[in-house]
Amino acid sequence: MTKKINLSYLFVILAIASILVIGASVPGCQTTKKTATFDTLALSFSFIPDAPPEQVEVQSAFPIYIEVKNFGGYDVMPGKAEFYLSGIGNSLTSVSKKETNKNILEKKTDISLGGTERITFAKTAISSLPLQSPFPLSLVLTGCYDYQTIMQTDVCVGKKSNEICDLAGEKIESNQSTAAPIQITSLKEQLIGNKLQIIFLISNKATGEVYSPDSSCDKIQAGDIDEKLNQNNLWLTIETDPGFVCELKSKNVPYSSIKTTDGRGAVGAILCEKDVLSEETHVAPLKVTMHYKYKQSSTKQIMLLPMG
Repeated sequence: MTKKINLSYLFVILAIASILVIGASVPGCQTTKKTATFDTLALSFSFIPDAPPEQVEVQSAFPIYIEVKNFGGYDVMPGKAEFYLSGIGNSLTSVSKKETNKNILEKKTDISLGGTERITFAKTAISSLPLQSPFPLSLVLTGCYDYQTIMQTDVCVGKKSNEICDLAGEKIESNQSTAAPIQITSLKEQLIGNKLQIIFLISNKATGEVYSPDSSCDKIQAGDIDEKLNQNNLWLTIETDPGFVCELKSKNVPYSSIKTTDGRGAVGAILCEKDVLSEETHVAPLKVTMHYKYKQSSTKQIMLLPMG
């Protein structure tokens, strides 16, 4: 009897194990959720090696060049990328404090590496400081430029889910947005009464600062207090099923709160909604265009040496 019970027990264990193995191999039974990834590159800029050099004697002339590359998904027009060189004080002469791009910095595509440009801040920078010992000088390079992100996905419109689409779940997946530092990192739907709500989250996925596109880069660089109020703001255009409106603000002062699909929004959550009533459930495309200015900085230290 004991042997029969053991055999029966073994059979049950094997049966359960086989079900688990089969379940793990069936796509519909997988519970692992894929995390969306984002290409957050836009403009990259840095000093050219040895221009400036890491060490230089006073009274010795040297060049200062930067190289700008567009690794993102938006064309930057001439004059729309502004670069500032600071930290110089009275330590160097014959140096420009601001330059802009002269050419179109084309976006990166599957067949194009993206636009590049070399920008000159100085051909013969020179220091005349009366040094008795080495003096470290930190050059701060700041870029402020127009950029744009486009995100496209599908949403489910209706009062309930069906075999066509599902109201529940995360709608953001990898490769739904153009390469850029500002991304929509989450988008979900919920039904409250007869109102279908879409809530999406705008995130700054890079290390720079975002400002509304009507901001002045000169004022941002100067630390203007009023311009600081434009930080973490951007312009949004939402294209989707007719009837949706979003809680945004007007693009112009006094930035009044309005329900629209084209206006001023902020980094964070954006709410859009429409009355669905008895509308038949269907899939609808959703496109969000975000326009903004982006500011980022890098630093290079050079050592000024006394005359040998």
